[in-house]
Amino acid sequence: MKYFVVNLLLFMACLSVSCLLWAVSPVPAPTPDPATGDFTARQQAEIEYIVESYLVAHPDLLAKLSQPQLGQAVCPAARQ
Repeated sequence: MKYFVVNLLLFMACLSVSCLLWAVSPVPAPTPDPATGDFTARQQAEIEYIVESYLVAHPDLLAKLSQPQLGQAVCPAARQ
């Protein structure tokens, strides 16, 4: 019984130390690609599909955005 308790205490000490080392170990943060932001390639493809499907279902939106005054009001980058 004495050896069991000693072994259990040693195991718990090792487990505690390994958990502590894991918690404080530096893990580099993933750097996002500036072109795609934080989206994976699959997520980006899904977003493109959703946007394309919406624009196909609502062609009047494209007509509105093609008007210079409205397009600039909705998208300031269109002014350039």
